[in-house]
Amino acid sequence: MDAELEKPENQDVMVGRVKKAKRYATPLLLCVAVVELSDVMFAFDSVPAIIAVSREPLIIYSAMMFAILGLRTLYFVLEALKQYLVHLEKAVVLLLFFVAFKLGLNATDHFWHHGYSIGATASLFVVLGVLALGIIASVMFPGKREA
Repeated sequence: MDAELEKPENQDVMVGRVKKAKRYATPLLLCVAVVELSDVMFAFDSVPAIIAVSREPLIIYSAMMFAILGLRTLYFVLEALKQYLVHLEKAVVLLLFFVAFKLGLNATDHFWHHGYSIGATASLFVVLGVLALGIIASVMFPGKREA
C-alpha cells in the first residue's frame, strides 16, 4: 500500500497520514439530508389522519415513528403495484374526504355541542373497507393496458 501511495498521481491521497481528521459536506450528504427531510415531512403530513383516529399520545407518537421508518419502503412497493391497483388512488381520495369530514365533525361538536362524532373503531373500519374496495375494484376492473 505504501508503494502505491508513493506514486505521483496519488500524492493527494492521505490514508493514515492525517493527524487531525476533517469533516467535509459532500453532495451525498445533501442528498441524504433531503431524502430524510422529505420522509419527515410526509410523516408529519399524516398527523391529521392520526389525530382523527386517536387522541392517545403514545399511539400518535408511535404511528409517526413507524411512518418515518416505513414510508420510503412503502413508496417503492406502491410504485411497483401502481399499474395493477388502478382504482386505489380514487379510494385514497375518498379516504381524505372522510378524514376531513371526521375532523370537521369533531371540531364542530367541540364548539356547538351537536353530539355527533365518529369513533376510532368506526374510522378504522371505514379506512380498511375503503382500501379493500379500492383493491377489489382494481382486481375486478383492471385498467387498460399500455402498448
